[in-house]
Parts: sequence; structure tokens; C-alpha cells
Amino acid sequence: WISPLRVSTDSTTNDQRMPVLTVEPDGTQLFMAWYDRRNDTNNSLIDVYGRFGTTAANGSVSFGSEFVSS
Repeated sequence: WISPLRVSTDSTTNDQRMPVLTVEPDGTQLFMAWYDRRNDTNNSLIDVYGRFGTTAANGSVSFGSEFVSS
């Protein structure tokens, strides 16, 4: 393991919680998703955000852009 890495690009103080992670059986791809309230100033309504990643042979991961699920 390496030091923690921030996955969300959001910098608000609204809740972001319940992350999930899934990895391809061969370890080359991963997907992360989480509940996120960044779009609600009252910190009440919730969206689901996600991000795909590709794992290199040396173990480093490069992430694509995050997106909101519709």
C-alpha cells in the first residue's frame, strides 16, 4: 500500500461517504463509486459519483475523470 490518495476532485465540506471498489480479476482495471452531496448547499440531497482507473505493471493507478451517475 502507498500513502492515501484523494479520489474525489471536490473540495466542499459536504458529505462524501460509503465508497465501494471493484477490480477486474486480472487486476488491470478498477472502478470506485461513492455517495456525494457536493451539489446541495443544504447537504441533504445525494448523488452517486464514480471513477475508473487503470493499473500499471508497477502497481501505480491512473484515474479517468470522475462522473456523476444518472
